[in-house]
Amino acid sequence: MKGLRGIFINLSLVLLTVGAFPSLVFANTAEEAASGDREDMENFVKMAQEELNNADGIDAVSQFRQDTRNDTTGKWKHDKTYLIQIEESGAVLNHGIHNKDLYGDFIDGFQTVKDLREMLKGKDADSDPVCVANGATYSCAAYYKSPFGIRPNIVIGGFDHAKDDENITKLKCNQAVPSITAKDLHENQEAGADQESLKKDLKIFVREAINWATTLESPGDAAKYEPDILSGVRCFTKDKSPWKHESIYFFVMTQEAFVPVNGADQNLTGSNFKGVRDENGTDIGEKIIEAADDNGKGDFVEYLWDNPVDNIDLLPEAIANGKSPGTEEKISYVEGRVFPKFTGQTNTVFIFGSGVYPKEMKAEEPSTSSGSDDDDDGCAIAAGSGNNPESTLFNLLLMVSGLFLAVSWRKRSVRKA
Repeated sequence: MKGLRGIFINLSLVLLTVGAFPSLVFANTAEEAASGDREDMENFVKMAQEELNNADGIDAVSQFRQDTRNDTTGKWKHDKTYLIQIEESGAVLNHGIHNKDLYGDFIDGFQTVKDLREMLKGKDADSDPVCVANGATYSCAAYYKSPFGIRPNIVIGGFDHAKDDENITKLKCNQAVPSITAKDLHENQEAGADQESLKKDLKIFVREAINWATTLESPGDAAKYEPDILSGVRCFTKDKSPWKHESIYFFVMTQEAFVPVNGADQNLTGSNFKGVRDENGTDIGEKIIEAADDNGKGDFVEYLWDNPVDNIDLLPEAIANGKSPGTEEKISYVEGRVFPKFTGQTNTVFIFGSGVYPKEMKAEEPSTSSGSDDDDDGCAIAAGSGNNPESTLFNLLLMVSGLFLAVSWRKRSVRKA
């Protein structure tokens, strides 16, 4: 009896553990799934599906995306085995290795993706994954719950492809003609426009972008699908659009400082800016949230950041270490908005922002003038503008002369006393 009782107790513990942590049953990693076994790949996708179904809101989903792209443990990514998240339309929400290049583009042109989407018809976010043979291995896919509660999205595992494959359709954004474009802002900035003028234009630029996103039905080829707000703002990430040019780009942040969209680098998707500080100690995420942490609230914020035209590809690594990736002075206008028309999270505030790098904020270059009266009306010494050896020697002589006169004056004063 004791033996049977022990077996019963152990079995009960196993069942309780499975009930509390169902994903443990499907704990096949990318490294294990890479072997080519169908069951391993199916369980790998099932594990991803359950984590996404249990994710609480866009912040948790953003974190999942970041984790799957940056994984080095073999859990979510190993060699050519990784995860891709797409909408029903085939638009890429997250890509394990080509996210920076393919975010928002469509991969439904691949036969494997077509087959998987067809097999998923009639299923829901709780249905088991479906699989198709793909060479020596298998590709599997499953629906998962959208953080917006509109319709499920799709997670795919075991499908590898080149980033420039002919089956990929690039995102075609609906045309927008804002009164001030990203190119206008960049050119005004480079021409040395004053801060107040740039700030005025920047505020108009951001507000027109928000209004455009609010009325947007759907981006490009996804017109027949019900969009969410982040589907529309993918257009902010694409070059050759009125919303992105050289140093000017958009970003979107949540109240928890997660970044669902970053126009400069889509590898920042899912990053958390909370605690990210610049060289002056400014907590950038906190400052942005304070400025726009309410529907319709907006303000300007200043901090040090990387200028995209410098081609410094250090953003994800720097953010992960809690540091600003650059030291350029930046002024951003940020504004919070809710979008009940697009999402089930009617109280979610999305913070939209864009910024400029004013020329007048940068430290002036040391003058190379000779310090002559013709150059500075005799104020070169007081302004400290002379840097050549002659002016340095002259300044030194003046200092010595001043000390000599001061000492002499004091001695005469003592004698008189």
